Amino acid sequence: MDETRFPPTYKGRQYELRAMGLRDFAGLRSDDEPLDPFALSEYARLMVVDFEQINGLSKETREHLLGAGS
Repeated sequence: MDETRFPPTYKGRQYELRAMGLRDFAGLRSDDEPLDPFALSEYARLMVVDFEQINGLSKETREHLLGAGS
């Protein structure tokens, strides 16, 4: 394992390892290949929805989820 590819902090390394595992699970071959959450959700048994499909989502909540909450 090439440790120069990882962030310098313990916490950063843990997140990077999880991200690498997720990308491997998704079948991505390179770090710059885009991860499609909708395609991945089928394999991971997760529900991913477009914001337009959520009834009653307030403007403030939408802004939070797309900004600070992302």
